[in-house]
Amino acid sequence: MKCLLNATHALTSGAPSGPPESELADAEAAKARRKYDTPRVVVVNVETIHDGDTVRAREPGIAATKHDERVRLQWIDTPELKQHYGPQAREALVALVKTYGRADPASPGDYLLWLVPFGQDKYDRTMGGLFPWAEATTMLPSEKTFERSINYLLVVLGFAWLYSHPVWHAGRHENDDGLMPLERAAKAGGLGLWAAGDDAIMPRWWRRGDRVGATRHLPPYTEFL
Repeated sequence: MKCLLNATHALTSGAPSGPPESELADAEAAKARRKYDTPRVVVVNVETIHDGDTVRAREPGIAATKHDERVRLQWIDTPELKQHYGPQAREALVALVKTYGRADPASPGDYLLWLVPFGQDKYDRTMGGLFPWAEATTMLPSEKTFERSINYLLVVLGFAWLYSHPVWHAGRHENDDGLMPLERAAKAGGLGLWAAGDDAIMPRWWRRGDRVGATRHLPPYTEFL
């Protein structure tokens, strides 16, 4: 899998200070058409996948712009790019998009997928589940079919922690190790980031400067809700 290329932008003298008004209007119109909890088809270009849990998406038939919708995969958290296994988590997401999306032969790198959006976070990103294109041949995806999402597969493959999904919180005991069954199975198999065992560090602690393996002292899951 190829790593994401660093884009370079040439500055042209006399260039406008911001995007054209028509481009801004198109971005606002696209945002207004987005309906939460309603499955919709989106285009994801693998070259714009930022990391293991964030992608850019747009409507089919619409040209890509810097205003494309930013989608943060719901229920999971993958290592930051500068963490161990961060680049691998991104490449795992790229591989899943290529495997489960429908390739557009007219536009290299573009793949059609289903998105189930659930709202926005404080960074104005859409929080949602990304589902295989083939999902449309059986039933429309929803939160209840989480186990068929790409989000879920990242946890199964050991490239993400699972959080903030009520289905997987049920039955958790106070003396639990803080891991849900999906994570526990990946950890037991030493898959993905779990090759580091107890030294795997959750991104939220890594961003706070923790470099010693914070999974050994997980707080209650309510902290992630």
